[in-house]
Amino acid sequence: MRHQCFSFINCFNNCFIPYLGINEENEREKRVEGVNSVEQKVDKIRKDEVRKALKRMKSGKAVGPDDIPVEVWKCLGEAAVEFLSSLFNRVLESERMPEEWRRSVLVPIFKNKGDVQSCSNYRGIKLMSHTMKLWERVVEARLRKVVEICEQQYGFMPRKSTTDAIFALRILMKKYRDGQRELHCVFVDLEKAYDRVPREELWYCMRKSRVAEKYVRVVQDMYERSRTVVRCAVGQTEEFKVEVGLHQGLALSPFLFAIVMYQLSEEVRQESPWTMMFADDIVICSESREQVEENLERWRFALERRGMKVSHSKTEYMCVNEREGSGTVRLQGEEVKKVQEFKYLGSTVQSNGECGKEDICLSGYKDIADAIRSVKSRRKRETFQLFAQDELNYNRKLSDYEDDDNRTGQQDESQNGGEHQESTTNLSPVTSPSQPLRGLSPIWGPLP
Repeated sequence: MRHQCFSFINCFNNCFIPYLGINEENEREKRVEGVNSVEQKVDKIRKDEVRKALKRMKSGKAVGPDDIPVEVWKCLGEAAVEFLSSLFNRVLESERMPEEWRRSVLVPIFKNKGDVQSCSNYRGIKLMSHTMKLWERVVEARLRKVVEICEQQYGFMPRKSTTDAIFALRILMKKYRDGQRELHCVFVDLEKAYDRVPREELWYCMRKSRVAEKYVRVVQDMYERSRTVVRCAVGQTEEFKVEVGLHQGLALSPFLFAIVMYQLSEEVRQESPWTMMFADDIVICSESREQVEENLERWRFALERRGMKVSHSKTEYMCVNEREGSGTVRLQGEEVKKVQEFKYLGSTVQSNGECGKEDICLSGYKDIADAIRSVKSRRKRETFQLFAQDELNYNRKLSDYEDDDNRTGQQDESQNGGEHQESTTNLSPVTSPSQPLRGLSPIWGPLP
């Protein structure tokens, strides 16, 4: 196992990092036109802004390289607010944040699908300084007051959520089903969307959105000379620079991505619900297959010419209330995968416009919930102790035994068998799933 972990570390530079899209930039068309910058004076950071940022920070999160959790600032109260306000104002004035904030740790998290030893089946989560996260939350709050994002963007927007986008799509599908008319939907997937955003495009889109040049330079400073290491169970790689894409794990990144998508889709997006975006999840709807195919190609051209990449293999097409011979959609000559159902933002939408599977699950959950609510708390506790707790303890004991058995796998078979018998007989009576805990009477009675 230890040898596999070291092999995993050694393959980061030539395998894992490329799969994450680190420092990889798609081909794009260089911009010829420029955009005028907005030179205006910005206000100093106020204490109430720092307090709001502190309240929005969740406790119990993994710390960055500086090992300073946000709980430290929360415990210090007004003293922390005073210090952070002064610190952030110095950063705002100088447009240079501390060098320690530029460092981060990238932790690979298994996606729970595919080969566990394949680096391509891991997602990188970036751990950064909590103090830096406070700083970028203050900047984010100010940018949201300046930039107005289009109504088609539902992701990370105030008073909007996944529920709104799901509801709008379901209502549209229901109307076309009730009217016995076809509705064509394409669910567009972008390859490594956050990791492949060209930073020159980000600065351009911010300026085009009329963001003050002071804030543009502050955000540029957040990405300047950024460095990271990749860490796994037994060690970490050498430090390397990150020169492409947005920071994963920062609250500011989704809003910056929304600004980029807002500007890049300006000429191709339609009114909601014909076009809806939730961060990088895009759905395009139309009354005809030809029209949705044309709109898909326009979206692909608008995004790919600026460095984004549409995934041909993960983009899917669905026809609601389909008639015979409605055909399929093509993207650059390739057939887009046609599906009868699609999981959109966690909710399954079906080509018949119904919610059959989710209704069944919800109905079953309600029945179970009603039954559970009618049971007294004491009886729930006894049931858990009689069944679940015993089973968990029993499995834990077996797991501990198997670990010990694996460590002594090279020993003699007869000796190993003796140890197995001894360990089994030494299990506590409490760990047997068939025996109740002492002091609790069984909930079942004798058969009539």
